[in-house]
Amino acid sequence: MHHLLQVRTLGLFGLLALLLATAVQPSQAQQPLSPKIRPEPSLSNREPLRSQAPQGGSEWLVPCAASAENWQSSVRDDTPALNCEIYVPESAMIFVMATGSFSMQTNAVTNTYEGRIGLTLDGVLRESSNRWGNVYALGQLNTGETSIFASTTVFTASAGVHTLSLVGGFVGYGPLTLNNAQLTVLAFPTNSANIQVCATDTGLGVWRATPAFSVVRACSFNLPSNSTVFVSADGSALPIPGNEVALQFRLGVDEATTGDVRTDRYVDVDSLEPNNEQIDGNDISTSIAATFNLTAGNHTINFLGNGSGSNQAYLSRSSLVVLAFPSGSNFRTCTSMNDSSSFFSNGEFSSWANCLLTTSGFTRGIVVGNVTVGQQNGEPQVRTRLRANTNVLLGSTRTSDLTLFRMVGGQGDDKTMTSVGMSEFASGLNVFNFDGYPTNSSTVRMIDPNIHVLAFPDPFMYKQYTPLTTGE
Repeated sequence: MHHLLQVRTLGLFGLLALLLATAVQPSQAQQPLSPKIRPEPSLSNREPLRSQAPQGGSEWLVPCAASAENWQSSVRDDTPALNCEIYVPESAMIFVMATGSFSMQTNAVTNTYEGRIGLTLDGVLRESSNRWGNVYALGQLNTGETSIFASTTVFTASAGVHTLSLVGGFVGYGPLTLNNAQLTVLAFPTNSANIQVCATDTGLGVWRATPAFSVVRACSFNLPSNSTVFVSADGSALPIPGNEVALQFRLGVDEATTGDVRTDRYVDVDSLEPNNEQIDGNDISTSIAATFNLTAGNHTINFLGNGSGSNQAYLSRSSLVVLAFPSGSNFRTCTSMNDSSSFFSNGEFSSWANCLLTTSGFTRGIVVGNVTVGQQNGEPQVRTRLRANTNVLLGSTRTSDLTLFRMVGGQGDDKTMTSVGMSEFASGLNVFNFDGYPTNSSTVRMIDPNIHVLAFPDPFMYKQYTPLTTGE
């Protein structure tokens, strides 16, 4: 009775206040989600970008590549780090890939920061291309922790001169430091008979982790003939505050349940931030590259993900881009994809994946290497690079730290590494290698390494734009 009388004297509003105070103690209050997570239309409302039907018009290609070994900026807002200026003679699609590493000026708390990159066309940001990475005063060789980024998109543009840029900004101490940043660009007609495009890279691409595989993004298209299909999928992952999650990603062709095990990519996200720089956990990029041979007809490529039994993480941004090269295309490709897991402890570069391609005439190619690296023992700094024959591709070297600090669920730290470059090579047999090694006498687990080469005749050595006849 005493309690009933006491409640009655509180009144309705007082009772509500008492219940709320009892149910939500300060230690139990849920931390706010990162502002990077914003509501957006569901997957079903995202309309993919697709090529127009071939019109039998002129065929042309405009490639461009830019790289910087060590680019720094003290400007916190987005600032162009790399630029490609191109001229297109008619309406065009422009395929863009950017990769690199966030790193530190010196291994000191006063240089920690959260970095951000994005891709722009003529100064306008494609928001789904944003990738974040945290770097802290730990890691190997007194350089602080490094964080890989990878971002892919397809822009549409009218005839004229256009500038494609990799932009960067940061919060925290800084300065923003991009190590071996690389920008790769390839423009072609919107109605090209040589390249067919399907891209879901509009909106934000927000995906919340699911305990089992679910679709992050999907792209459906119809192939007029048997085709070789190159796929690039990537995103920026972060945990819900207070959680640590081991994320797994795969690509699925015409199914969205199990996916292709040769495309497995793993990244770990956690809320531990040793220098107390941010409040939304440790951000990290994931990326998958793959090549498939598909028959004529309708197909769907699915970008799949799961949280290893947890739903306490997000991809705050994501992209899925598909480039299809019909059997009559003047593109030539080679690839190596394997469902494999090996341990490496050698202290110098060795080949992790390779492929062979015979070409006729002077040729240019986009080369992509992709792997998951996992900590086995010690704290290795893992390095990867690309080679065309004996030449190391400019801007393709990547560096990433695997640290005990980042262990999730008692398992070693896992990260995705992607190297991209553009190469010129002569007629004949060409050998392409994706190399890697761990430093510090450590052992690293290498999961599903693969390499992909997209080669095309190169009439662009001396002119920015030269028509290319179909089948030439």
